[in-house]
Amino acid sequence: MKITLTIIALLLIIIIWLRVDYRIGLTKLRKTRKQSIQESRYPSLSLITTGEDFFERLFADITAAHHHVHMMFYIFKEDHIGTRMIELLEKRAAEGIDIILMVDWVGSKLSRKSIKRMQEAGIVFTHSQTPSFPTIFFSLNHRNHRKITIIDGKIGYLGGFNVGDEYLGRNPKFGFWRDFHLRFEGDGVQDLQKQFLTDLDCTQTDYFMKKTFYPSAPKRRTRGSFDSYRWKISRSTFIRDAKKGKKLYLNGFALLYTERHSARRAHPSSPKWHQDSTTTATKSRPSTRQRRINALHSTIIGVWCICLSL
Repeated sequence: MKITLTIIALLLIIIIWLRVDYRIGLTKLRKTRKQSIQESRYPSLSLITTGEDFFERLFADITAAHHHVHMMFYIFKEDHIGTRMIELLEKRAAEGIDIILMVDWVGSKLSRKSIKRMQEAGIVFTHSQTPSFPTIFFSLNHRNHRKITIIDGKIGYLGGFNVGDEYLGRNPKFGFWRDFHLRFEGDGVQDLQKQFLTDLDCTQTDYFMKKTFYPSAPKRRTRGSFDSYRWKISRSTFIRDAKKGKKLYLNGFALLYTERHSARRAHPSSPKWHQDSTTTATKSRPSTRQRRINALHSTIIGVWCICLSL
């Protein structure tokens, strides 16, 4: 009987702890988030559909960097391609290029030895979203899945590829990896830089703000467009895979197709856009009762996972 009461008391304490943890974490998160309207950008875009093409281009741009390389990934493994990436960054840092590497605290698979070696080579290394007290559970679940690279403030990368051999199709379990990445050049890279530095500020990492972070970018008269040749290859690959029933690639292509034709939608500065977005937000906003139910479900699942791990 005493054991049962002890277990019940521990479960109640854990439930209360999870609830308080969640409320404090959510309150802190809402205070740090600011609503903003994104300005229209007109970059030169290139669509990357394979891991080999992605790393080939990324390595070439890093090798040609003149001022700085800012890099952020969710997963960064210390395998063949990851080791090549580290060696290249160390080489460029030795040549006087400012290198900042930020990886997720959970997703990264780098050893302390490699991190120390990079820091000794002059690379600024930091983890994003490290768990913090008292919101341990909330901060542990709050991960950073961004994959952003900025080179000299003029070239940027954004997409789905992380750093690992499986993204090159070298893992038999996953086979050929299907994903997309975009290479930005010119206007629009400043937004990637801003997001990177915002995430870097959250890690409380010391760095010097430089004018080269935001170089002047010429404005284009037309919206950015994908390279037609790569678009045709991507489209033919999509049709071939769709016939084979590969739904994962279909979903990715549909998302890309939507982004590609987003220019036809209302401009964010137009009244119609604000009216539609406000209406949609109001309709999709859950009620107080539903939010409490969702929080209770999350708490129950958390307690159940903890009990299974005991």
